[in-house]
Amino acid sequence: MADTWEQKTGRVSSQRKREGAPQRLGGNKKISSAQKWKLKKTGGDGSESGSQKMSSFLKLTELANKIIETGNMDIYQETYEMIKLKVHSAGIQ
Repeated sequence: MADTWEQKTGRVSSQRKREGAPQRLGGNKKISSAQKWKLKKTGGDGSESGSQKMSSFLKLTELANKIIETGNMDIYQETYEMIKLKVHSAGIQ
């Protein structure tokens, strides 16, 4: 479980709450008409960074779900520092 906490701290930035992380990683983001045109023309997602963001988003969500399954329903409200403290108190560096 502590490993999950450690992985989660690596996926989000300091001084930000977890609830904003999925949005920053691409949740419910509309694209401009120029981007739509580019996607239509290329027939793909437009960039490798888009798939990397989606991968990070899915991993972050998976880690949060593992933590929620243990009974911590406040994971999305906890700050980076709070999670880092839990990792440190569990003895993981």
